[in-house]
Amino acid sequence: MGDYWQATCEILQNPEDPIVEKPKLQEKYLVKPPFRYCHDIISAVQKKTGFAPGLYSGDELDARAIQDKDAKVAYLQKIISVVGMVLGQPVPAKPQKIVAGLEPENTNLFFQMLGRACLMDNGAQAVQQVLGDGAPAQAPPARPASRPSSQQQAERAPPAAEAAPPEDTRSKEKKREHRSKGHGGKERPSSASRHRSSSKAEPQPSPAVEVQPPPPSSGPPA
Repeated sequence: MGDYWQATCEILQNPEDPIVEKPKLQEKYLVKPPFRYCHDIISAVQKKTGFAPGLYSGDELDARAIQDKDAKVAYLQKIISVVGMVLGQPVPAKPQKIVAGLEPENTNLFFQMLGRACLMDNGAQAVQQVLGDGAPAQAPPARPASRPSSQQQAERAPPAAEAAPPEDTRSKEKKREHRSKGHGGKERPSSASRHRSSSKAEPQPSPAVEVQPPPPSSGPPA
């Protein structure tokens, strides 16, 4: 994997029709590209092909004016986002790693993707999106709408209507009501009511009175 930088030279500095004429692409810089070297390559691509018009302005056009780490990261993030949008695929290089001099393989992959993107489209539409809302190189996939749980479905369901009694129960109740009524539509008294009436009609026996015999006479009759 030590020759990853050679593909960068072949794409950006082909002898027949180089995209980047200056700076000279050399191994000693490409194996760990410093920020200014990256800035010079990006600026050379834009100048030769007109790629990403209007992406940078003011101090961003001068590498010496960009000294703050956050400003360097922001500069690189813009062009990485545009390249990703034009190609329709994410760029593996991370601005923070490039500024720190880490993962040079991914930095060279970014240079190679930049070379392909500038030949496909000028990236004007992608520039508008990046400057307008800071859209990333590739939007994350939309999450599918979550289906409501069975408990939520039960809570949302309308209350069930109260079930009517079965037909046999209704007919039995009607027969029972018919039997409880006498002829002429009058309601017949229940057995308990008849028992209470008969109890009231019967006279209660009086308590027995004990009869005492007369006392015997003490003298002879006169």
